[in-house]
Amino acid sequence: MFNRKVFGENKAFKSLAPHMVKRLGEIFKDIDLDDKGSIDVEKARNYNAWVYYSKKITHLDAEKDAMDFLNECCTIEKKKDKLYLEEWLYRFAILYTVEGGKEIYKQFLDDYDAAVEDRGTCRSCYNNDV
Repeated sequence: MFNRKVFGENKAFKSLAPHMVKRLGEIFKDIDLDDKGSIDVEKARNYNAWVYYSKKITHLDAEKDAMDFLNECCTIEKKKDKLYLEEWLYRFAILYTVEGGKEIYKQFLDDYDAAVEDRGTCRSCYNNDV
């Protein structure tokens, strides 16, 4: 069973081309506002509020979505609510392999790019009213 799990994880990671891994790493670093190498609830909430600013998302909704996201994605520190780059990449790799995942991945990038074009990077908006 362990070998199947490792094989499955290896296959998932290989689903992302090097340029995709690089791009996702850059976005992760933009969200990781204090450069601690992880995304917590506050950073994920800030990201949601920043990227969905034009849709008038409330801070409460941004935080709920952030908590749901972390609960789903955190595996290394499940109860500590920190998402590390490796988990971030792994979750995107899994997403990319499932039906409809490529479209969700593309929409994520499109939303990110539109927010950067409209408002600057997430990092540049940190501690501003978003």
